[in-house]
Amino acid sequence: MCRSSVPARACSGDYLVADADGVVVIPQERIEKVLVEIADIEQLEKDQEKALADRASLESIEALIRRKKVRKGTPA
Repeated sequence: MCRSSVPARACSGDYLVADADGVVVIPQERIEKVLVEIADIEQLEKDQEKALADRASLESIEALIRRKKVRKGTPA
């Protein structure tokens, strides 16, 4: 059974993730890929936090930010 609400559609077995900003539907067949991407983004954010704590150069921090944007599909 599927429930549809523009612009998302949720089917039995799909994952729903919600917070104060809204709800995301993750189709069951994409959950593995999404979990890998989450782990990658978490690592990039840890690297950014470490760079800031270590007072890394602005160039180093900007390089980390560009890596994160590329992961999200945004042009660097």
